[in-house]
Amino acid sequence: MSFQKVGPYRLSRADLVAASLVISFIIGGKRTRVWSALYLLLGVILVVGGLVAGESATSALGVFFVIFIFIVRPALRYNKTSRDIYLTHSAQGLVADTGDMATTYRWMTIGIFKRIGSRLFIMINDGCALVISERSTSSENLENIISTIAHESSVSIVK
Repeated sequence: MSFQKVGPYRLSRADLVAASLVISFIIGGKRTRVWSALYLLLGVILVVGGLVAGESATSALGVFFVIFIFIVRPALRYNKTSRDIYLTHSAQGLVADTGDMATTYRWMTIGIFKRIGSRLFIMINDGCALVISERSTSSENLENIISTIAHESSVSIVK
């Protein structure tokens, strides 16, 4: 099993926001999902409490809090190192090369992986994922990446 070299590609702000939401609520580690649920719950409590008390400022604060945590903060993340990425594979694992450095994610360290929409998310640890967008490679090559990971690692794809 193998796939064609992917790249060079760059993570967009939309990729960072999508990764934030997917890691926070779908494929992140248990601790990450619990903290995300608590942040969301706090925002909902502020919105509902503000509506019940008739304080629109409190409700607005709750909405702003949720939007800031899950959308604004990830979108404003420093992503200078998230460009000109090449993704290949070796016998040891997936290799992400930026020209300045190459990182090998060993097959045994790769966690859950899932394709959502036009992006493939590959969990490396609780709060870190590789994001590969369809705009950087063909849909067929994304399927080959999924097959390669399923074949080489002990983790199966999340449905």
